[in-house]
Amino acid sequence: RRQGDPAAASEWLTRYRDSGGELLKMDPTKLRWQREFVSGHHNLAVLDLDRGNLGAARSGFVEKLAMTEKMAAANPKDLKLQFSLANTISFLGTVAECRGDFSEALERYRDQTSRLEALLARDPGDMEWRFRLADSMLSQVDVLAVTGRRADARERLTRPRAILETLVAHDSNNGPWL
Repeated sequence: RRQGDPAAASEWLTRYRDSGGELLKMDPTKLRWQREFVSGHHNLAVLDLDRGNLGAARSGFVEKLAMTEKMAAANPKDLKLQFSLANTISFLGTVAECRGDFSEALERYRDQTSRLEALLARDPGDMEWRFRLADSMLSQVDVLAVTGRRADARERLTRPRAILETLVAHDSNNGPWL
């Protein structure tokens, strides 16, 4: 995928997903194998998004969301699963945005923001989640600006900017935070 060969990426990512499925057949209760299988679905959905196959991407992320919700319900203390839910919702927001469904995109990004805020309430020291929170808020700002709600967009820049400034003060060499 990173080398720009979507056909080879599709072949290998399909094998990865299918290998995860074979692991699940051996022990469907094993969380690590459930994660591998779900990761396989995620990777193929991202590949569909890259290709502009928005219907398939949306279906893949919806399927991943359903599987992750079941895993999270069975493991409510697993914050990585909670983050995975928020991340998948973000991808659904991206797909909606690409399809021109700005109402759904804004709803998805708001849901992601709410979930990230809940995660940070449980683990306030996680800097990556802080960055993702700011990014989620900026995604909302983008949608508001694109849909002509520029005053709302400008107003909502304050909080993510403050979060990012705090992160940069913590580590001024972190490229994404900059």
